[in-house]
Amino acid sequence: MKREILFTLTIIIASSAVFSGLMFALPGIFDAYGGIALDPDNAAKSIIIHANREGSNEVRTYDSFSRIGFVSGEENFLLESVPSLDKKEFYEFIKDSLDNRNILDIDKINIDIDIYSGNGKLIETLVYDKCELDEYFVHAVDSLGKIQFVEGEGGIEIREVTKFACQSFTISLEGFGTSLTEEINYEKDLPEFAKEGEIKYNPSTTTYQQFQNGEWVDIRKTGDLRTQR
Repeated sequence: MKREILFTLTIIIASSAVFSGLMFALPGIFDAYGGIALDPDNAAKSIIIHANREGSNEVRTYDSFSRIGFVSGEENFLLESVPSLDKKEFYEFIKDSLDNRNILDIDKINIDIDIYSGNGKLIETLVYDKCELDEYFVHAVDSLGKIQFVEGEGGIEIREVTKFACQSFTISLEGFGTSLTEEINYEKDLPEFAKEGEIKYNPSTTTYQQFQNGEWVDIRKTGDLRTQR
């Protein structure tokens, strides 16, 4: 028995000596290697969300979402953020979806997620189409050991999680390298829901326009809208 113990101790001591020798002779041999560290300016840093409800030609843009999350299925995802006043139209979609869960014609939304680098350059856009609300909940997170979404705030942070189930997913590289500080004209190929002959005022051109043959046509620079009917 003593011989077995002595033999085991000899192996342990010898192994320790070999390990120490290797560490001294080749100090980097046991180091974990994760490749070349990315420059923070080139790595993904922030996201901007563009949301368009099905049946509308209006796109809303939000910069107050803090995290994209994984949900099982390629076309599914979640967004996490701190509830904020800038997302009124987004909350309207959530409320309508929760209130109409038993209706066959379920509310849908198209969501594009722009991913920007640390120096404000567009890397890619995640394109999710015809998304349904799968789940929405609000919860509180203790700041201890957690990354805060709101800088300088300690204690409890209120967060919201919105999960989506979508019909399709792809990525777009249109606008790759575009600077976040540049004025970007964000447009989507949206269906036109105006009726033939309908009139509206366009504040960007300060003109009244009429929908004719599938497009809006300027009909008057100034004046009362009622005089154009």
